[in-house]
Amino acid sequence: MDRKNEMDETGSELFKAIGEAALRLEKATTEGEIIREVAETLHRQYPQVYLVISVITPQANHYKILGLKGFGKLQKRIESLLGMNILDVEFPFNTITGNHLNLNSNGRLNPVSGGVHALALKIIPKKVSKAIEQLMGIDTVYTMGMVLDKANFGNLSLFLRHGFAFSQPDIHFIENLGIILTIALQKTRANLQLNQDSERIKRILEVVPDGIGFLIDRVFQDVNERVCEITGYTKSELLGQSARILYPTEEEYNRVGTVKYTILRETGTGEIETIWKCKDGSLKHILVRSAAINPSDFSEGVIFTALDITKRKEIEANLSESEDRYRKLVEYSPLAIMIHNKGMIEFVNQAAVILLEYETPDQLIGKNALELVHPEDRQRAMDRIELMVRTRLPVPIAEERLITRTGKEIILQIAGNLIHYQGEQKTLVFGLDITELQRAEKEISRYSTELEEINVAKDKFFSIIAHDLKGPFNSILGFSDILFTEYDEYSDEERKHFIKNIASSAQNTYRLLENLLEWSRAQTNRLEFKPEPLELSSVINENILLHRSQAEAKDIHLFSAVEFNTRVLADENMVKTIIRNLLSNAIKFSRKRGNVRIMERHLPLQQSGKELIEVLVKDDGVGMPQNVVEQLFRIDQMVKTTGTDNEKGTGLGLILCRELVVRNGGTIWAESEPGKGSTFHFTLPKA
Repeated sequence: MDRKNEMDETGSELFKAIGEAALRLEKATTEGEIIREVAETLHRQYPQVYLVISVITPQANHYKILGLKGFGKLQKRIESLLGMNILDVEFPFNTITGNHLNLNSNGRLNPVSGGVHALALKIIPKKVSKAIEQLMGIDTVYTMGMVLDKANFGNLSLFLRHGFAFSQPDIHFIENLGIILTIALQKTRANLQLNQDSERIKRILEVVPDGIGFLIDRVFQDVNERVCEITGYTKSELLGQSARILYPTEEEYNRVGTVKYTILRETGTGEIETIWKCKDGSLKHILVRSAAINPSDFSEGVIFTALDITKRKEIEANLSESEDRYRKLVEYSPLAIMIHNKGMIEFVNQAAVILLEYETPDQLIGKNALELVHPEDRQRAMDRIELMVRTRLPVPIAEERLITRTGKEIILQIAGNLIHYQGEQKTLVFGLDITELQRAEKEISRYSTELEEINVAKDKFFSIIAHDLKGPFNSILGFSDILFTEYDEYSDEERKHFIKNIASSAQNTYRLLENLLEWSRAQTNRLEFKPEPLELSSVINENILLHRSQAEAKDIHLFSAVEFNTRVLADENMVKTIIRNLLSNAIKFSRKRGNVRIMERHLPLQQSGKELIEVLVKDDGVGMPQNVVEQLFRIDQMVKTTGTDNEKGTGLGLILCRELVVRNGGTIWAESEPGKGSTFHFTLPKA
């Protein structure tokens, strides 16, 4: 599996784990349940990591461990080093710094460079810290803090064993889980606070009000001590004063009076949130409940209760901020996310809009989700939804084809689960685009098949080469043995015939080995390639001189029509090898007193922007049928033919020519007819 495939699958699994954890945390009602759930989620995902969950209270200079996971039997051995139960460990923050507080409250996963010793604020002796690290096999220490409220930080410490490291998706997973944990804890605390406030109000109304007073014409007639505590004024400072003394502005004073007395006239009781300005100038959010002594005559006075809800307002603001972060996490997730109710889409994130090639989410909201699914996959998608609704369990991840707005087909890995959204049970769907991944897998499969075919061809090629090497050596060994053992029994003419055969076999074998060595170097990228401007006619004339004796033996005329100063950009040694092999073949298959011509043509500008020179090596020899021409440059179909003077060949020379021409950026081909000769063409870039 390639790295990209591995990373894509890892990200999908981690995102699914976050979604499942969020759903479980939504059902938790206490902080203990939330902490245990997060610890279990992290332990399931990273069983090789030690986990410590703790709480930091800076105002009280206090650190307390709430729970651990993954320690197993090591816990008792660590406790023996510490001399106490781990859950009894409490660190005083005598030397805490602002940087340390920031490190534990920024909501990010931070490496702790000093390990256990630094994490414990150096309260644990360094030797003990090192002993604990060695005992646990710790390599890396991470810490992540979550702001719970103004007075407390939640803290998550992770100890990684030797050889284990977090990837970037792991860090994102843990930080996102930390966000969900923070939201869950804040929500639980907020719910607890709201419940406590409601209970307090109930007790105030039933027994002793938290803050209670009596007004006539909005002038204080009486207040209890709690009103004094809230405002900072004494009772004597309030009695006889207008309620205006508690409002920061005239506008707020008038607003409360208008709204409150309107409600009182309609219902007899009224409730309104306002802001009071205390004696020290601070502002507090106050929930005021009022009731007229006589609803038909307000001049008899109004009783009010006052509840300080400043802290609750701060919690609500924090919750709103946390929920906004969670919304952004969903909105900017690279995964396509959709919520539908009985098939009708109610929410999509930006990734889904882009993936499906729409312009805005509104174009998708209200559509039937099944209309986006490929017609052949719709029944399977319906079956998965029905299974999820029936079992109330997440459906296994599956691949589905979707159709975009432009009609393009894409492939997604789909995961779904039931959630409560806007007060109803609906379906949450995650989608990961694997279209390119599948296309890449098909390409890899195709390349694998091609490579297998090439290997088979090479095996066949080497089998042929082994056979062709064996033949000439048998000839050399046979004739040389005859000459050595029976020399005197043959005439000079017969002995010359044997020597000629030995020389011919040795020469053919040398040419074969020479081509084979060059071909093998080309295959293993050991053939040095130095393209440079090259004067082509000089190279061709040099090769004609080298082959003159071979041509004269058959009375064959060699000549070049390549114009002087025709320049190509190519490797000189490779071009010489190409010309040498093509000339040798042309001579081999030419009849006595034949002609071999070398010509050139300037080809027009190609689509690639290059100009090419076409070189033609033409003979008027025996020629070849078309089926032989088609096999000339194939390694698995090496053509072995005999020259007009029974010269031997293996076909390797043409295969080598193809390799060298391609290396120089050209192509090679042949044209031939039986009895009419052959023409070999190849191209090189013009210099």
